[in-house]
Amino acid sequence: MCNSMAVSSLALGGLTVLTQAQQADAQADAINARNASARSAADVSLGDKLTQLSRQQEQQRIEVGAANIDDSIRAQQARATAAVAASQSGVAGASVDQLLAQFDTQEAVRQDRNLARFEAANDRRQQQAQGFITDRERIYAGLAPANDASDLATGLGLATTALNAYDMFDRRTNRASGV
Repeated sequence: MCNSMAVSSLALGGLTVLTQAQQADAQADAINARNASARSAADVSLGDKLTQLSRQQEQQRIEVGAANIDDSIRAQQARATAAVAASQSGVAGASVDQLLAQFDTQEAVRQDRNLARFEAANDRRQQQAQGFITDRERIYAGLAPANDASDLATGLGLATTALNAYDMFDRRTNRASGV
C-alpha cells in the first residue's frame, strides 16, 4: 500500500511537472510568434515611412531642378533683352557688362536659395528617418521575452517530485516499522 502511494505520487508529480513544461513551451512559442509578428509589422512600417521620405526627397529634387532651369531661362532672357536693348540704343561698355553680371548674380542667388531649401528639407527628412528608426527600436525593446521551460528546470522539478515521493515512502515505512 505504501509503495503504491509513493509510486502514484511520483507519477502524478512527474506528469504535473511535464505538463507545466509543455505549457511553458507552448506559451513561449505563442510569445515568440507575437514578437515575430510585431517585429515584422515594425519593419514594414519603417520601410513604408522611409520609402515615403525618399519619394518626397526625389519630388523636391525634381522641383528644385525645374526651378533652377526656370531661373536660368529667365536670367538668359533678361540678359538677351538687355543686350538687344543696349545694342539698339548704341550703349556699350562697362555699364552693360555690369547689368549683364547683375542678372548672373541674381540667377546664382536664386539657385543657392533653392539648394539651401532643399538641403534644409533633407536635414528634416533625415531627422524624421532617425525618429522612425528609434520608434522601431522602442517597439523591439518593448517586446516580452519568451521563457521556454528549461531542461534543467524540468529535471529539477522531476527530481523534487521523486524526492518527495521517496520522503513519503520513507516516512510511511519508518512509521510502520516504529522507527
